[in-house]
Amino acid sequence: MTARTQKNAGKMPAMQFYPADWRKDPGVQALGFHDRGVWFEILCIMHESSERGVLLLNGLPMPTQALANILGLDIQILNQTLTNLTTYGVAKVRHADGALYSKRMVADENLCQIRREAGKKGGNPALLNQKSNQADNQAVNQTATPSSSSSSSSSSSTTVSKPLSPAAQSVESECGPVQASLIPGEQEGKQSAVTKAQPVDADFEAAWGIYPKRAGGNSKTEALKAWTARVKQGKKPDDMIAGVMRYAKFCAAKGNIGTEYVKQASTFFGPSLHFEEAWDIPVATERPQSGGFMTTQERNRAISDANMRAFLEDDGATPFDALPPPNDPFTIDME
Repeated sequence: MTARTQKNAGKMPAMQFYPADWRKDPGVQALGFHDRGVWFEILCIMHESSERGVLLLNGLPMPTQALANILGLDIQILNQTLTNLTTYGVAKVRHADGALYSKRMVADENLCQIRREAGKKGGNPALLNQKSNQADNQAVNQTATPSSSSSSSSSSSTTVSKPLSPAAQSVESECGPVQASLIPGEQEGKQSAVTKAQPVDADFEAAWGIYPKRAGGNSKTEALKAWTARVKQGKKPDDMIAGVMRYAKFCAAKGNIGTEYVKQASTFFGPSLHFEEAWDIPVATERPQSGGFMTTQERNRAISDANMRAFLEDDGATPFDALPPPNDPFTIDME
């Protein structure tokens, strides 16, 4: 997910709710009636949050005990419900601070912010002046004959801007009036007054936020292209994020973070599907106490001890059985 969005520009009396989407969402339908009701109450709290779509209290992630007090639930029951919500993918957890959030509501709020900022810049002057022009035409047509007034009214009605599309109407009801020139497809053949904003992929932003840093290039744009291609292939964003977490732990254990040995994100999310690998952390094994290979230093010390033992035995000054055993477990037969 991206960095924290700006605070809500103002309270909105209603939130968008799509019953068909609610009924078709497998995660929601997998919940029991109790958990669904709790989730809906949480959505209402998120709608009123200072960062719409994120469960905050006084600007910080809401503690579980505080949420239990608000909902009037036992904290153990609430913990089980929250576990179900996150396990089924209904609710998301922001990696930056652990705050619970609704992916759909956050995306809708980002769209509202984009529309709101675009609306402040104004629309096409020709369209904005249509209302005043129509008023002038109506004033002139008042003196016409009944037969001519009907024809003039019909001709003037052709200059009225087209009605908003259903998608634009839903945005307007949620975020306020939208300039007609800012609605994609409303003016065919004409350049839009504001460049169409690219949608924010919250899942990709979450993965990008925890991806291990590397030395050298690591294009976020190319990584997003690879991510999008995998999603279109049917790969689940949650599985890809889990793969990033495994890879980050692997790189940390190997000491590769901040080096060129970290894969570029575009490669990690590429056709080779590196995010599906286990990325098991190698376990350091100790050398066996006996047998195995000796280092050069150990070998030289063993040779030295063997030579001394052979010298003392040949000299006859010290019985061989009375010699102390070598300190090093690796011995060399000098015979």
